[in-house]
Amino acid sequence: MKKIAFNIGETFFNSDSHFLQEVGGVGELVSIFLANAIVIAGAIFLFLIIVGGFTMITSAGDSEKVTHGREIITTAIIGFIIILMAYWITYIIGNMTGIDILNTTKFQSGVPTPTP
Repeated sequence: MKKIAFNIGETFFNSDSHFLQEVGGVGELVSIFLANAIVIAGAIFLFLIIVGGFTMITSAGDSEKVTHGREIITTAIIGFIIILMAYWITYIIGNMTGIDILNTTKFQSGVPTPTP
């Protein structure tokens, strides 16, 4: 009889050179994601601004397409502001409580630094 299931941990993360072996747990993995959330949000924001602008430019005078392009740009700006504010609120709460939520001292750009 063949196996249908397999152990994900042994299959994907059992090698000695895997990049996630540096991560101590789920909390550190979330901190890596949060530290890079602004970069990801910025890339999506830039893409949506380009799509919205392209939609407006190629509208050929159609007011419905111009409105759709404007809505894309407005939604992109609002979404980026929300993500930016959530990041800064998390950063400020971390500074006020003394808890390094974003692991800014251990991780820089998602790459773990060696601890002494």
